[in-house]
Amino acid sequence: MLNLAFVKLSRLILGVSVYLVYSYGLSQEITFGPEWEFTHKRMQLPIWGLNGQEAIAARSLAKRIENLCKNRICQVKEVDGKWEKDFRVTFSDGWHFTVSYDPWCVEIQAKPMTIKEMRRRAEVMNKFIFDAARAEELYVDIKDGAGHIDFGARSAFGNDGELFLRFFVDFANHPELPSGILRKKNLVNAPPIIYLPETERQGLEDIIRDFNFSNPPDIKTVAQLITKKVYSHQPYMPPDESAEESIHYQALGIKHLLEDAFPEKDRAMDIRAARSQRSVEEFILLAELIGERIAYLKKQQQLKAPMVFNNISTFDEAPEALVSCYYEYIRQMGGNWKKYKKILPLEWQRIQPRPHQQCPSSF
Repeated sequence: MLNLAFVKLSRLILGVSVYLVYSYGLSQEITFGPEWEFTHKRMQLPIWGLNGQEAIAARSLAKRIENLCKNRICQVKEVDGKWEKDFRVTFSDGWHFTVSYDPWCVEIQAKPMTIKEMRRRAEVMNKFIFDAARAEELYVDIKDGAGHIDFGARSAFGNDGELFLRFFVDFANHPELPSGILRKKNLVNAPPIIYLPETERQGLEDIIRDFNFSNPPDIKTVAQLITKKVYSHQPYMPPDESAEESIHYQALGIKHLLEDAFPEKDRAMDIRAARSQRSVEEFILLAELIGERIAYLKKQQQLKAPMVFNNISTFDEAPEALVSCYYEYIRQMGGNWKKYKKILPLEWQRIQPRPHQQCPSSF
C-alpha cells in the first residue's frame, strides 16, 4: 500500500510539475505591448475630446526623455500620430516606445516584448517612462485611468481558433475581471459581455454550438464570427455609433485581428478592461496572469473539457463577491493567490474570499 501511494503521489507531483513548466514556458513566449496613461488636473477639463493640454504635455515629456538620452543610448524623433505628431523614442538595440496622447492623458505605447524581455528592460522603462512622467508632474489615475494590455494572438494561441475561442468564452464567464478586479466597470469603454444585449449573448452561444471542434477554423475566422454575432451592437455608446466603434469599445478587443494592414504574426488583441499600472512590474504581473490562464485553458483543451458560456445578465458585484470569484479563478488554474492578490485594488486586498461563493462561471 505504501509503495502504491508513493507511486500515485509521484505521478501527481510529476503532473503538476509538467503543467507548471509548460505554463511558465508559454507565458514567457507571449508578446505583450504596454499602453500606459498619465494625466494631470490641467488636462481634465469638462469638455468632450481633446483640449490642447494633452499635446503640450506629450511634447514636454518627449523633450525631457530626449535630455535623458545621453551618449546616444536613444533618439527621439517626431512622427505622424493618431491626432497630429507623436514622438518615437528608439534605443540603440532597436527597441522603441512612442509618446502619444488621447483625451485627458498622455499615452505611452511600447513595442511588444516577452515577459523575459520586459524584465530585462524594466529599469530602463521605469526611468525613461514612469520617472520621467513623474518629473513632469504627470500621474497614473488608478481609479479611472485605463492601461490596456495588448498581446499577440499568434504568440498566445498559434493559429488555433479553438484555443482563442476558449479564452474569449472564459473571459466572458468571469465578469468579475472587468467589473472591479482588473478595472472599475466602465460600460461605455469596456462592457463585460454579460451586459451586452440578449441577442449578442445568444450569438456567443450559437458560435459555440456550431463550432467545428474536429476541424477548427483559424483565429481570424473566429474573430469575424464574434464581431458579427457578439460585437454587432454596443448599447452603451451614443445612438449614432458606427460598426467600427461597436467592435472597438469592448472589454476584450479583437479588431486588430481583422485588419490586413497588420502582419498576421504581429496582430494583437487587447484587454481594454484594465486599470492604469503604476510601474513596469505591475504590468508584468498582469502579463503573467494572462499567460498562466492561457496555459490552463490549453490544458483544458487537451482534456477535451466542454466549452460552455454561462449566459446570465446579472451577478453579485459586491466587493466581497468579486474578490471571492477572482480567488476561485486563481485557485482553479493552480495559481499563487498571494502573488496575484496584488492585482486587486489596494482597499480590496484585505478582503477574505468567501467559501462557496456563487460565481458567474459556476452557473
